[in-house]
Amino acid sequence: MAPQGVARSGSRARGAFVSLALAALASVALVIGCSSSSSTSPSGGIPSGTPVIAMATVAATGNLLETNTYTSDFTSAIPAGNVIRLVVAFKQSDGSLDIAPAGAIKVAWSGPPVVVNTDGSPDAGDPIPATGSTPTSFWLQNDPSIPSSLYHYSNDELNGVLFITDPGASGGGTIDIAASVTGGVTTQLTASLTISAVPAGSATHGAQVYSAQCAVCHGPTGGGIDGGAVGINAAAGNVASDPTWSAGLVGSVVRGDIDNQGVLLDPAMPEWLELPLTSQDFIDAYTWLQTQSQ
Repeated sequence: MAPQGVARSGSRARGAFVSLALAALASVALVIGCSSSSSTSPSGGIPSGTPVIAMATVAATGNLLETNTYTSDFTSAIPAGNVIRLVVAFKQSDGSLDIAPAGAIKVAWSGPPVVVNTDGSPDAGDPIPATGSTPTSFWLQNDPSIPSSLYHYSNDELNGVLFITDPGASGGGTIDIAASVTGGVTTQLTASLTISAVPAGSATHGAQVYSAQCAVCHGPTGGGIDGGAVGINAAAGNVASDPTWSAGLVGSVVRGDIDNQGVLLDPAMPEWLELPLTSQDFIDAYTWLQTQSQ
Protein backbone atom coordinates (compact mmCIF):
# COMPACT_ATOMS: atom_id res chain seq x y z
CA MET A 1 0.00 0.00 0.00
CA ALA A 2 1.35 3.37 -0.91
CA PRO A 3 2.13 5.42 2.21
CA GLN A 4 0.04 8.41 3.07
CA GLY A 5 1.33 11.69 4.38
CA VAL A 6 3.17 13.11 1.36
CA ALA A 7 1.31 15.41 -1.02
CA ARG A 8 1.52 14.26 -4.66
CA SER A 9 -0.80 16.73 -6.31
CA GLY A 10 -2.80 19.80 -5.46
CA SER A 11 -3.20 23.50 -5.97
CA ARG A 12 -1.69 24.95 -2.86
CA ALA A 13 0.69 27.86 -3.30
CA ARG A 14 4.38 27.28 -2.74
CA GLY A 15 4.34 29.74 0.16
CA ALA A 16 7.30 31.42 1.77
CA PHE A 17 9.92 29.04 3.04
CA VAL A 18 12.52 30.54 5.33
CA SER A 19 16.07 29.41 4.57
CA LEU A 20 18.03 28.63 7.72
CA ALA A 21 21.76 29.22 7.88
CA LEU A 22 22.19 25.66 9.14
CA ALA A 23 25.20 23.43 9.22
CA ALA A 24 26.72 22.74 5.82
CA LEU A 25 26.55 19.40 4.09
CA ALA A 26 29.66 17.89 5.65
CA SER A 27 32.75 17.93 3.52
CA VAL A 28 33.60 14.26 3.40
CA ALA A 29 37.24 13.49 2.66
CA LEU A 30 37.38 10.24 0.65
CA VAL A 31 40.39 8.43 -1.61
CA ILE A 32 39.41 7.51 -5.16
CA GLY A 33 40.31 4.50 -7.19
CA CYS A 34 40.43 4.89 -10.97
CA SER A 35 40.34 2.01 -13.40
CA SER A 36 42.02 4.27 -15.95
CA SER A 37 44.10 7.39 -15.60
CA SER A 38 45.66 9.26 -18.47
CA SER A 39 46.73 12.77 -19.30
CA THR A 40 44.10 14.83 -21.01
CA SER A 41 44.48 17.58 -23.54
CA PRO A 42 43.43 21.16 -22.82
CA SER A 43 41.85 21.27 -26.30
CA GLY A 44 38.07 21.49 -26.38
CA GLY A 45 37.94 23.06 -22.93
CA ILE A 46 39.04 19.89 -21.11
CA PRO A 47 41.46 20.70 -18.25
CA SER A 48 44.80 18.90 -18.44
CA GLY A 49 45.45 16.43 -15.66
CA THR A 50 44.44 13.00 -14.43
CA PRO A 51 40.67 12.36 -14.53
CA VAL A 52 39.23 11.38 -11.15
CA ILE A 53 35.83 11.05 -9.54
CA ALA A 54 35.22 13.91 -7.10
CA MET A 55 32.46 14.78 -4.66
CA ALA A 56 30.78 18.12 -4.15
CA THR A 57 31.05 19.89 -0.83
CA VAL A 58 28.38 22.46 -0.12
CA ALA A 59 28.67 25.60 1.97
CA ALA A 60 25.80 26.68 4.23
CA THR A 61 24.86 29.40 1.75
CA GLY A 62 25.11 27.15 -1.30
CA ASN A 63 23.20 24.18 -2.65
CA LEU A 64 23.92 20.68 -3.88
CA LEU A 65 23.21 21.35 -7.55
CA GLU A 66 25.22 24.53 -7.93
CA THR A 67 28.67 24.41 -6.40
CA ASN A 68 32.23 24.58 -7.65
CA THR A 69 33.90 23.13 -4.57
CA TYR A 70 34.89 19.45 -4.78
CA THR A 71 37.06 16.90 -3.02
CA SER A 72 38.65 13.77 -4.47
CA ASP A 73 39.95 12.44 -1.14
CA PHE A 74 37.59 9.67 -0.02
CA THR A 75 39.05 8.62 3.34
CA SER A 76 36.01 9.04 5.61
CA ALA A 77 32.74 7.15 5.63
CA ILE A 78 29.61 8.84 4.31
CA PRO A 79 26.64 8.51 6.69
CA ALA A 80 23.62 6.76 5.19
CA GLY A 81 20.65 9.04 4.70
CA ASN A 82 22.82 11.49 2.75
CA VAL A 83 22.64 12.80 -0.80
CA ILE A 84 25.95 13.51 -2.54
CA ARG A 85 26.89 14.84 -5.95
CA LEU A 86 29.69 13.12 -7.85
CA VAL A 87 31.51 14.67 -10.83
CA VAL A 88 34.47 13.88 -13.04
CA ALA A 89 37.26 16.32 -12.29
CA PHE A 90 40.83 16.66 -13.52
CA LYS A 91 43.53 16.51 -10.86
CA GLN A 92 46.37 18.92 -11.61
CA SER A 93 50.02 18.51 -10.69
CA ASP A 94 49.56 20.78 -7.66
CA GLY A 95 46.70 18.60 -6.40
CA SER A 96 43.95 21.06 -7.31
CA LEU A 97 40.83 19.96 -9.18
CA ASP A 98 39.48 21.43 -12.40
CA ILE A 99 35.94 20.62 -13.48
CA ALA A 100 35.35 20.24 -17.20
CA PRO A 101 33.11 22.99 -18.62
CA ALA A 102 29.47 22.10 -19.18
CA GLY A 103 29.09 20.06 -22.34
CA ALA A 104 32.83 19.43 -22.70
CA ILE A 105 32.53 15.78 -21.65
CA LYS A 106 29.68 13.36 -21.08
CA VAL A 107 29.54 11.14 -18.00
CA ALA A 108 27.36 8.04 -17.69
CA TRP A 109 27.19 6.87 -14.06
CA SER A 110 26.55 3.25 -13.07
CA GLY A 111 26.90 0.87 -10.13
CA PRO A 112 23.79 1.57 -8.01
CA PRO A 113 20.38 1.04 -9.66
CA VAL A 114 18.40 3.82 -11.35
CA VAL A 115 14.99 4.85 -9.99
CA VAL A 116 12.67 6.43 -12.55
CA ASN A 117 10.71 9.22 -10.86
CA THR A 118 7.00 8.57 -11.48
CA ASP A 119 3.68 10.33 -11.13
CA GLY A 120 2.06 7.42 -9.30
CA SER A 121 0.69 5.62 -12.36
CA PRO A 122 0.47 1.89 -11.59
CA ASP A 123 2.48 0.92 -14.68
CA ALA A 124 5.18 3.60 -14.52
CA GLY A 125 8.55 3.91 -12.88
CA ASP A 126 10.57 1.96 -10.37
CA PRO A 127 10.34 1.62 -6.58
CA ILE A 128 13.08 2.64 -4.18
CA PRO A 129 15.54 -0.29 -3.86
CA ALA A 130 14.86 -2.56 -0.90
CA THR A 131 17.34 -2.56 1.96
CA GLY A 132 19.60 -5.55 2.54
CA SER A 133 22.90 -6.67 4.00
CA THR A 134 24.91 -4.08 2.05
CA PRO A 135 24.40 -0.30 1.75
CA THR A 136 21.48 0.82 -0.42
CA SER A 137 21.68 3.70 -2.87
CA PHE A 138 20.31 4.78 -6.23
CA TRP A 139 20.46 7.32 -9.04
CA LEU A 140 17.31 9.27 -9.90
CA GLN A 141 16.00 9.98 -13.41
CA ASN A 142 12.83 11.55 -14.80
CA ASP A 143 10.27 9.68 -16.88
CA PRO A 144 10.15 11.36 -20.31
CA SER A 145 6.43 10.53 -20.61
CA ILE A 146 5.59 12.81 -17.66
CA PRO A 147 5.24 16.58 -18.22
CA SER A 148 8.46 18.35 -17.27
CA SER A 149 6.43 20.91 -15.28
CA LEU A 150 5.83 18.24 -12.62
CA TYR A 151 9.53 17.70 -12.03
CA HIS A 152 11.63 19.64 -9.57
CA TYR A 153 14.93 18.97 -11.37
CA SER A 154 16.06 18.11 -14.88
CA ASN A 155 17.94 14.93 -15.74
CA ASP A 156 21.05 17.03 -16.32
CA GLU A 157 20.79 18.39 -12.76
CA LEU A 158 20.31 14.87 -11.36
CA ASN A 159 23.25 13.38 -13.27
CA GLY A 160 25.76 12.12 -10.70
CA VAL A 161 23.50 12.83 -7.70
CA LEU A 162 23.56 9.73 -5.48
CA PHE A 163 20.86 9.00 -2.88
CA ILE A 164 22.10 6.78 -0.01
CA THR A 165 19.17 5.37 1.93
CA ASP A 166 20.54 2.62 4.19
CA PRO A 167 23.92 1.51 5.61
CA GLY A 168 23.23 -2.22 5.34
CA ALA A 169 22.88 -4.79 8.09
CA SER A 170 26.51 -4.88 9.22
CA GLY A 171 27.56 -1.25 8.69
CA GLY A 172 30.81 -0.09 7.17
CA GLY A 173 29.97 -1.56 3.77
CA THR A 174 30.81 0.04 0.46
CA ILE A 175 29.04 1.31 -2.66
CA ASP A 176 30.95 0.84 -5.91
CA ILE A 177 30.56 3.66 -8.44
CA ALA A 178 31.61 3.69 -12.09
CA ALA A 179 31.82 6.59 -14.54
CA SER A 180 32.07 6.17 -18.29
CA VAL A 181 33.55 9.39 -19.71
CA THR A 182 33.32 10.37 -23.37
CA GLY A 183 33.86 13.58 -25.30
CA GLY A 184 37.14 15.47 -25.16
CA VAL A 185 38.56 12.54 -23.19
CA THR A 186 37.46 8.90 -23.08
CA THR A 187 38.10 6.89 -19.94
CA GLN A 188 36.51 4.60 -17.35
CA LEU A 189 36.70 5.58 -13.68
CA THR A 190 35.69 3.79 -10.50
CA ALA A 191 35.30 4.74 -6.85
CA SER A 192 34.35 2.83 -3.73
CA LEU A 193 32.39 4.78 -1.11
CA THR A 194 32.37 3.55 2.49
CA ILE A 195 28.98 4.04 4.16
CA SER A 196 28.36 4.42 7.90
CA ALA A 197 25.17 4.32 9.97
CA VAL A 198 22.35 6.84 9.68
CA PRO A 199 23.10 9.63 12.19
CA ALA A 200 20.94 9.87 15.30
CA GLY A 201 18.30 12.56 15.11
CA SER A 202 17.82 15.52 17.45
CA ALA A 203 14.17 16.26 18.17
CA THR A 204 15.12 19.64 19.65
CA HIS A 205 16.83 20.80 16.49
CA GLY A 206 14.21 19.05 14.39
CA ALA A 207 11.48 21.19 15.91
CA GLN A 208 13.35 24.31 14.79
CA VAL A 209 13.85 22.97 11.27
CA TYR A 210 10.23 21.92 10.99
CA SER A 211 8.91 25.26 12.24
CA ALA A 212 11.00 27.21 9.74
CA GLN A 213 10.68 24.93 6.71
CA CYS A 214 7.51 22.85 6.93
CA ALA A 215 4.89 24.24 9.32
CA VAL A 216 3.50 26.81 6.89
CA CYS A 217 2.02 23.99 4.76
CA HIS A 218 1.91 20.92 7.01
CA GLY A 219 0.66 22.62 10.18
CA PRO A 220 2.42 23.50 13.45
CA THR A 221 2.73 19.88 14.60
CA GLY A 222 2.66 18.11 11.23
CA GLY A 223 -1.04 17.29 11.37
CA GLY A 224 -1.77 18.84 7.99
CA ILE A 225 -3.92 21.79 7.01
CA ASP A 226 -7.40 21.59 5.49
CA GLY A 227 -7.06 22.45 1.85
CA GLY A 228 -3.29 22.37 2.17
CA ALA A 229 -0.63 19.73 2.69
CA VAL A 230 -1.42 16.40 4.32
CA GLY A 231 -0.28 15.26 7.74
CA ILE A 232 3.24 13.96 8.20
CA ASN A 233 3.46 13.48 11.99
CA ALA A 234 3.01 10.29 14.04
CA ALA A 235 -0.79 10.21 13.84
CA ALA A 236 -2.16 7.05 12.27
CA GLY A 237 -1.60 6.94 8.52
CA ASN A 238 0.97 9.73 8.46
CA VAL A 239 4.62 9.48 7.41
CA ALA A 240 6.16 9.41 10.91
CA SER A 241 3.94 6.47 11.94
CA ASP A 242 4.48 4.49 8.72
CA PRO A 243 6.98 1.62 9.20
CA THR A 244 7.89 1.75 5.50
CA TRP A 245 9.55 5.12 6.16
CA SER A 246 12.83 5.49 8.05
CA ALA A 247 15.21 8.27 9.03
CA GLY A 248 17.55 7.28 6.21
CA LEU A 249 14.76 7.49 3.64
CA VAL A 250 13.57 10.86 4.90
CA GLY A 251 17.12 12.23 4.93
CA SER A 252 17.73 11.17 1.34
CA VAL A 253 14.69 10.63 -0.85
CA VAL A 254 12.68 13.63 0.39
CA ARG A 255 15.59 15.85 -0.66
CA GLY A 256 15.02 14.51 -4.17
CA ASP A 257 11.33 15.49 -3.92
CA ILE A 258 10.04 11.94 -4.13
CA ASP A 259 8.32 9.71 -1.61
CA ASN A 260 9.41 6.28 -0.40
CA GLN A 261 7.86 4.62 -3.46
CA GLY A 262 9.73 6.81 -5.96
CA VAL A 263 6.63 8.93 -6.62
CA LEU A 264 6.85 12.66 -7.30
CA LEU A 265 6.02 15.01 -4.46
CA ASP A 266 3.71 17.91 -5.17
CA PRO A 267 5.36 20.50 -7.47
CA ALA A 268 4.54 23.09 -4.78
CA MET A 269 7.11 21.44 -2.48
CA PRO A 270 10.40 23.34 -2.20
CA GLU A 271 13.30 22.16 -4.36
CA TRP A 272 15.21 20.83 -1.38
CA LEU A 273 18.47 20.13 -3.22
CA GLU A 274 18.70 23.86 -3.96
CA LEU A 275 18.26 24.99 -0.35
CA PRO A 276 20.90 25.13 2.40
CA LEU A 277 19.57 22.20 4.40
CA THR A 278 21.46 19.00 5.10
CA SER A 279 20.25 15.44 5.35
CA GLN A 280 20.83 15.75 9.10
CA ASP A 281 18.26 18.56 9.19
CA PHE A 282 15.68 16.25 7.59
CA ILE A 283 16.57 13.41 9.95
CA ASP A 284 16.16 15.76 12.91
CA ALA A 285 12.77 17.00 11.65
CA TYR A 286 11.61 13.39 11.20
CA THR A 287 12.77 12.57 14.73
CA TRP A 288 10.69 15.44 16.09
CA LEU A 289 7.64 14.49 13.98
CA GLN A 290 7.72 11.02 15.57
CA THR A 291 6.96 12.71 18.92
CA GLN A 292 3.90 14.56 17.51
CA SER A 293 0.55 12.87 17.05
CA GLN A 294 -2.04 15.63 17.57
